[in-house]
Amino acid sequence: MIKRAIFTIITFLVLFIPYYFRESIKRAPIFDLKKIVFSNTKHYKFDELLEKVHQDEKNSIFDIDLDEINQTLLKLPWIKNVVITRILPDTLKISLEEHKIRGVVFIDKLYYYGDDYKMFLKISYSDINDYTIFSGVDIHLYEQNHNEFINKISEMEKLNSLVKNILPEEFDISEIHQTLFRGYEIIFRENRGKIILGFNSFEENLKKAKDILNHFNKEKKEVSLIAFQEMKNDSNVIVKLKKGGLNE
Repeated sequence: MIKRAIFTIITFLVLFIPYYFRESIKRAPIFDLKKIVFSNTKHYKFDELLEKVHQDEKNSIFDIDLDEINQTLLKLPWIKNVVITRILPDTLKISLEEHKIRGVVFIDKLYYYGDDYKMFLKISYSDINDYTIFSGVDIHLYEQNHNEFINKISEMEKLNSLVKNILPEEFDISEIHQTLFRGYEIIFRENRGKIILGFNSFEENLKKAKDILNHFNKEKKEVSLIAFQEMKNDSNVIVKLKKGGLNE
């Protein structure tokens, strides 16, 4: 019995005293949180971020729930990634990575989407700037099959690049819309008309559209519509002019 009691006491001292010693050190005043440092952000001010973190400066730096802070900051629309580091004895360093705008998509509302093709901020038309709106994609596709959503947006991005490289500069793109049956509508700013393409031969058809635009431009006539028919053996193009509604 005596041996067992001695063994129990020794075990208690070995296990408990180091733990008690460690906990006592953690709660020493030197480890009270005194400073929170944020990396530079474009869209949030220091006071806004500090309010979100809302840590009591009397808390020990070891008691701060880093995961809770992480999840709180990730709810801010512009924040893509958060890395939090304890810098002993009294500083919390929070490094923030913001989303970079890759483009604008319209799915019920207008949104910025980032390099991961995820929508992160609802915007208004005044926020579009020089971005081309990509539309005609269903919200269910975005939520249920994100890889397919990426494929569709990527194709519109490639089409957007082709249009800018091939067509005259004055035809600035406002929107590329994926239609249910025809393929894509390329809509120009300032009511400059639109081009309807199928799902194939983008480059070939855009070069034809360029020739058509140049032809009527020389005649000082404005084109409101260029539509490429999708019949396999039919290379006809429907052209509608703004003045007179002429079809050729």
